[in-house]
Amino acid sequence: MFQVHDDWMPIDEFNKLTDFILGWNFPWFHMKNVALPNTNEDDVTYNHYFTHNLVSTDLGNDGVSYLHEPIWKYFQKGFPNINMIRMKVNCFPATSQVYEHLTHTDYDYPHKGALLCLNTCNGYTKMEDGTKIESVANRMIFFDTSKPHSSTTCSDQPKRCNIVINYKEVK
Repeated sequence: MFQVHDDWMPIDEFNKLTDFILGWNFPWFHMKNVALPNTNEDDVTYNHYFTHNLVSTDLGNDGVSYLHEPIWKYFQKGFPNINMIRMKVNCFPATSQVYEHLTHTDYDYPHKGALLCLNTCNGYTKMEDGTKIESVANRMIFFDTSKPHSSTTCSDQPKRCNIVINYKEVK
């Protein structure tokens, strides 16, 4: 089960957020594999990405970036009662064609996830049932990220970027 919400954030807030993250001085960290370790050296052209972990509770106190608060302020209203597991920004460089990454789960225990698309491109998120949800700027996708899903590259823009929040709801 998943839910898609277009125009999730007020446009002025979304523009400030994307100007900051997609700007020239945002710190990105290179990751060699998107979902699972490489099994074929030819996959290197698309099986990598850039990320910035904003919060990662499995890293303890070292798991909070100095950029967490400036970015989290845009999300607080939409997530009032959660225990955050992880929040990160992803950037998938463009490729000559759209490549679908290997299917993965974010964590192997029950939790929820939200993915905010930061730009419009021909990339997508593929759900367990095969549904492909296009990357559209300011689109929020809510789904169970403990279930199999896939990300992709894009071929019509320089990059595909999103913010992922993994969390448990507090009752």
